[in-house]
Amino acid sequence: MSVHFDQLVAEIVALNQGDDAADSNLEQLATGIVTTKLSEISTTEDTTQQQQQLLENIVDASLNEQVAATVSLAIIKAVINLMDANEAQGLDGAGRTHVLRHVLGRIHQRPTAFESVIVGGRLALANVLASQGSWTAAAQELRELRSEQLQRCMPSADQRLAVHVRTMEYFVRGGNLEQASLAMGRAAG
Repeated sequence: MSVHFDQLVAEIVALNQGDDAADSNLEQLATGIVTTKLSEISTTEDTTQQQQQLLENIVDASLNEQVAATVSLAIIKAVINLMDANEAQGLDGAGRTHVLRHVLGRIHQRPTAFESVIVGGRLALANVLASQGSWTAAAQELRELRSEQLQRCMPSADQRLAVHVRTMEYFVRGGNLEQASLAMGRAAG
């Protein structure tokens, strides 16, 4: 595993070598690495577990001190987008939830540099939880987003309001009317 992890770090570090790192193709390159690595996993009974572990390793490798912050952000965004779009074949909602929680747990200590990724990760996790019918858990993920974060990461007032409305909706669907009322007050404020 250590050799595999070191190899993963080396491949990610290679993204910030040369002109490609400054290029707008960085996100495409990051997505390519993630999807290529996932496609290398053979289809077996343990595919879900292997995919989860691989995605966690990719996130951890991207946060290695040798990796440039721009590359880390691109890799983590690629993982979040993959989980949000449910494009990891064989990875169910619980697996996607696990990977997203891992991402958020690893970048939690870097709130300023990774603020847009934290917002995207929480939005993606709320989508996954809502698709599973875990309404209250989805609402709680959205509630964790601070107003200041939303203002910095979502320039449109309509987008920010939509997050608050979704929070309220998910609490209502989860049967927690008190929290829905608090979310409504937060949206109005």
